[in-house]
Amino acid sequence: MISPQSDYSFLQRAVAGYFLLPWAALHIYSVDKFDALRWHRIRRAEVKSLMTILFFICLFTITLYDSIASYLKYKEGFIVLSNGQALAKPTSMWSDEDMRLSNTDTYLLMTYFAIENAGLFLLQNFWNYLTGTIVQKNFIESAHFKVNYTFALVAIIVFPLIPFVFRDNVLLSLVMPRLFAVTCNIPIILYGIRAHYKFSQFINESKGVLDGQLITSKLVYYRDMNTRFMTCIALGTVSFFILSIDGLTPERRLNSNKFISDLFANIANFAHTLDWIILTFVFYPGNHFNLIPTSSTTIRFVIEGDNNATSATTLPALNFEKYSLTETSDEKKLGHV
Repeated sequence: MISPQSDYSFLQRAVAGYFLLPWAALHIYSVDKFDALRWHRIRRAEVKSLMTILFFICLFTITLYDSIASYLKYKEGFIVLSNGQALAKPTSMWSDEDMRLSNTDTYLLMTYFAIENAGLFLLQNFWNYLTGTIVQKNFIESAHFKVNYTFALVAIIVFPLIPFVFRDNVLLSLVMPRLFAVTCNIPIILYGIRAHYKFSQFINESKGVLDGQLITSKLVYYRDMNTRFMTCIALGTVSFFILSIDGLTPERRLNSNKFISDLFANIANFAHTLDWIILTFVFYPGNHFNLIPTSSTTIRFVIEGDNNATSATTLPALNFEKYSLTETSDEKKLGHV
């Protein structure tokens, strides 16, 4: 069933989704020409490939859900109470055809929640992939991998069952899916706090080592992205948690107040939109990152205007912001910008 929260909330998210889908696709294509989606990488179950697939499935699913919900909301219309207040028509007054479509739409939402929460738990595995690439260190232990995969599997199994479990209770069928979803976000936020300190630890350890400045710049970038992403997750979680708990009370004071319910829904929707943008830049930060060598990279540099070639090991304190990299057939040249 369609949640009664904020009449235009679905349309707001649907419009954002229709802009985000092509934007994300164009950005990813400009960065790596969809290299992560090539079959040989998907077949190896590479973390970046799996996260990219989950990203597009989630974004498409929630956009489709919001589109159908918007269609139903505006097709069924509103009712005017005796005091002149206009409210969305209760689902109990909907046509049978629209109710069937609404039930189908609910399972779309459950699919989104399942994949979204599975992906958020697997995000820690993606951080491990990144730190392994940048500093050759593990972000999480092998036991944490198993925990993350277990949580992801539980989310995929449980969410589709929620509408079936609460099918005989209209109120719980509306409230519990969202409440369960935001409750799952609580350990995700705790994971995010842990990730912040883990990135900070790697940043401190990278100072003063070979290519330390370049490695640190990468780690700082991902730490900042993690902080922003978790902030948005927290905003959406708090907003919908408050509305969901209030929806279980007899008075439903917050949900019955049009301004407050719309305010919380808009805060959550704003955070939801930022989530997709931040995730895009987490998985695909840009081509400039490809020029940053890690500690395992050996590059021969030639400083233009100097006949003496020098190795990368003699340049730990060099300010790379003042230079540009150009490739020749057998070496990379470092020239002044």
